[in-house]
Amino acid sequence: MFDKIERLDDNEVIIDFLLVYYISNEFIDAYIANRHMSMKHIVEKNIPLTMKKLLSQQSEL
Repeated sequence: MFDKIERLDDNEVIIDFLLVYYISNEFIDAYIANRHMSMKHIVEKNIPLTMKKLLSQQSEL
């Protein structure tokens, strides 16, 4: 997913999780790692509660 994001011309990318009903732990771990390495400004919308908790924990580190 982040390969495609990094190829976009825009510097800001909005990721909307509105219709996401399940996210595996592996996806969350990879997403967080890739988000930190990304050169893009990533804005997340409608983040599932389980993912929101992990994202907030990562930002505290």
